[in-house]
This record gives sequence, structure tokens and C-alpha cells, in this order.
Amino acid sequence: MTTSTPPAAPETVVRVTGPADLVGTVPYLLGFTPSRSLVLLALNGPKLRCGMAARVDLPDEPSILGPWAADLLTFVSRERPSQVALLVYDDARWRRDARPWQKLVDALQGELAELGIGLKEATYVSADRFWSYSCHESRCCPDEGTPLDHGRTSVAATALVASGRAPVPGREDLRARISAAAPAVVRRTGRLAHQQHEAMRSGDYLQHSRRVEALFAGLVAERARAGRVETSDAQAALLLAGLADVPIRDAVAMRWVGWLRRPSGAARAGQDGPTVEAAEHEAVTALLADLSRRCDGDWAVCPLTLFALQCWHDGEGALANLAVERALDLDPGYRMAVLVEGLLRAGIRPSLDS
Repeated sequence: MTTSTPPAAPETVVRVTGPADLVGTVPYLLGFTPSRSLVLLALNGPKLRCGMAARVDLPDEPSILGPWAADLLTFVSRERPSQVALLVYDDARWRRDARPWQKLVDALQGELAELGIGLKEATYVSADRFWSYSCHESRCCPDEGTPLDHGRTSVAATALVASGRAPVPGREDLRARISAAAPAVVRRTGRLAHQQHEAMRSGDYLQHSRRVEALFAGLVAERARAGRVETSDAQAALLLAGLADVPIRDAVAMRWVGWLRRPSGAARAGQDGPTVEAAEHEAVTALLADLSRRCDGDWAVCPLTLFALQCWHDGEGALANLAVERALDLDPGYRMAVLVEGLLRAGIRPSLDS
């Protein structure tokens, strides 16, 4: 299941007024345009503002609710939405007398009603058009459907574009952002990281820890100032070897990574706490993604997990899910990755005040 929650930072307010807004909003909320998918959006408050979003692959049987439905409904109901919107993405032909996935939509509507949640809108989306399950008026919902361009240029989509969101064409395009690089790069980085790790074990641990933390801070500052900056093989290896050590990982994470760096209640009340400017925050994300791509195996688990935590903080749920999925494929017992997966699956908001 792909999930997305509002970011910890102040978010763009998106108001949904109809199917066009729904269709235009989903790719920005998920980070990619879904295909053969079922998407639920939580609509909150009297103005029905978009909250959490959840996506699952469509089941093989179009009329049966499997275990996936229980996970999906549990996730959305935690938001306690006023209503929800449902979107089905598929390429089956739409006919008013034989609507694709109608039985599934009806079954989900019944399950939502038992939870005390109304279904505001249900929409079917094909490659180039969309139709409303909820509307039977040909005047506003013609039999031939509405072109997708109406959704892409809706008020909601325009607001998300203005906020800097930019979805990719599909989930695999998103996965490419954190997939391992060419085998030669991975082997070279792994060999150098192993050498650095051996040097750390046989040398001055405190000095090595300071070198790692200083290098991470220096690369973040350089990227924030100059944009994309190449990290050398030696620099990447030193960081990966350091991050493989839990105390060093935690020191870096507490200083730089998303939600973990947020000051405590005492700091919010007036004491000084660490702050990270927006440009530095983006530089941290880019550096962690770079480290995640340049290695594989044990070396990749930590940067992938920290990257997932950073994305979760930013409301980039799909990318966070993909990163933690790869991390747990490499090391199913990595405790921080297990924790992040639990946060994502439960739909916990990154905000400490929620």
C-alpha cells in the first residue's frame, strides 16, 4: 500500500470541489500518476480539505474485498475524515450499463458507512478520461467521459504546482530515484566503504565520528549554496562507513534529518534548538538519495532509511514507502526501517502536535 500524509511543515491548502479536482490532485499527493490502482482520499472538516491519501493495486477479483481493504480502511479511518473520495484507475472500457469495478465501489461504500464515513465522490479514471460513479446526469458527466486535461488544469492541481510538487509519470519512475547505480559504481563504493569501516575500527573512533559529522555538514552546506554538487567516491565511502555505526547515524540524523531534528517541547518554548533552512533541508534529501543510489547491500540500508524518514516528514509518502521497502529487502531486521515502515503503514502524521 502506498500512503501519503500531510507534511510536518505548513502545507498548501487544497480544496476539492468535484471530480476534476480529485483527478488533478491525486498525482501530486502520491508523487506519481497511478495505474491499475484504487485510491482513497480523506476529506476533512466542513470544507472537505484533502488529508491523507492511500493507494493499493486493484485486486484480481473486481467484486471481493480482501485483507488489503481492511488495511486501507483502517488507514483512512485513523484520519477521522468527514467524508472520503475514491478513485479507480484502470483501462477497462466505461459503459453506463456495465461500469468497471462498480461492485467493488459499492462494497467499499458499504464498509465506509459502517465506520460512519460518507463517500463524497467515486471516480473512474482511464488513460485519457474520467467518469463519476456518483453522478448520473449526462449534462455534467457525459457518457464519453471528461478529458483528463480538465483535471490537470483544475484549481486544486494549479495550487499544488505552485507549491512545488511535481509528480513523475509512474511509480517505477519514482523508484528510480533510490535504485542502486551501475554495478561497477556499487562495487567501488562498497570496497572503499569497507576500507573506511576497518580504519574506524582500528583507529580513533571519536576522531572518525567527528570527521563523518563534519563531512556531512560540509556537503550539505555546499549543496545548499551551489545546488547539485558531486560527492567523491572517498567522501561517499566515509559517510557510508560512518552511518553504518548506530551512534554516528543517530548523531547525524538528530542534527539533519526531518522530524528527528525537531526541537523538544522545551526548545519550542524558548530554548535554542537546531534549525535547518529550506535550502539545507533539500540538500540533505539530495545527499541521502545520492548515497542510497551509490551502494547496495548493508551499506545502503541506513541512507535509505534516513531518506525515507526525510520523505515522510515532507509528506512524500510514496517515495518514503519505496525507500523503506528497499531497505527492508536488504535487511528485514533493521530496527529504524521497521519503525519507519510502521509509521507509514499506520498513517501517523509527522507533526508532533497532531
